[in-house]
Amino acid sequence: MKKSLKRIRTVFALKGEERSLFRQAFFLLIRVRLHMIFFSFPRVLDWVRRQSPQPCETVQSSPERLAWMIDSTGIAFPGLLKCLPRALAGFILLRRCGWDVTLKIGTRRRRPELPVEAHAWLERDGEILIGKLYGMEKFAVFESFEGRFL
Repeated sequence: MKKSLKRIRTVFALKGEERSLFRQAFFLLIRVRLHMIFFSFPRVLDWVRRQSPQPCETVQSSPERLAWMIDSTGIAFPGLLKCLPRALAGFILLRRCGWDVTLKIGTRRRRPELPVEAHAWLERDGEILIGKLYGMEKFAVFESFEGRFL
């Protein structure tokens, strides 16, 4: 709870460019979630791929800071905290801001009697920006999308 309150205070303290980027991240995450509700997964992926990398105005934020903004938008909206919408929105936002990123979707099974778990995450140069979990090395990647600023 303390961590959430600290994050909320930090969000309200954002100024200028960061506030604009946070707002952009928030609405992008909502758009991604709505697409996931109303369209099939292949259609959502096609939409994500077609998002033109419209460059942000001279972005000073690091990819880690942009990933933090995506993660922070889900505080008040539990449906936005799921890994797939965050990874998809992060993929679009980071591409728009000129960063090369890779969206990965994988599965793992902790024990044979348990169901398969699926997870989505975003990487940059092998570092996980969005979606880091304990035991990530046990996920078998079955889909990977590269995104680069054009």
